[in-house]
Amino acid sequence: MIILNTLNTLASVANMETCDRGAIEAREALHKAKDPRTLTRVELIREVLRLRKYLGWMIVLNDDWADTDYDEELSQVMLSGGVYIAPLDTAKLCDSCTSLLNLVWDAESQKDAG
Repeated sequence: MIILNTLNTLASVANMETCDRGAIEAREALHKAKDPRTLTRVELIREVLRLRKYLGWMIVLNDDWADTDYDEELSQVMLSGGVYIAPLDTAKLCDSCTSLLNLVWDAESQKDAG
């Protein structure tokens, strides 16, 4: 169960690319995983080997994500799931988008302060 929880945490917290074949396969395996106490010895060995393969894929994806450099002069979608808006691009936002962005910044400031 520790391996399952670790893989699930890596897949959900890191917000890996959903189009990656390995991540998709690993998520499906986690969804279909059975309780290890109900598996025969052979099934358990297969499950452990399969989960080790998926853990290796998640480590590679997480490592690639950690090594990604961002250009702070360009607006872009972040691998972590957020959006980075370059300082020059904030001036191009419409009024309603600017208001929404201010609400997000205010909420983040309150969360950090509290």
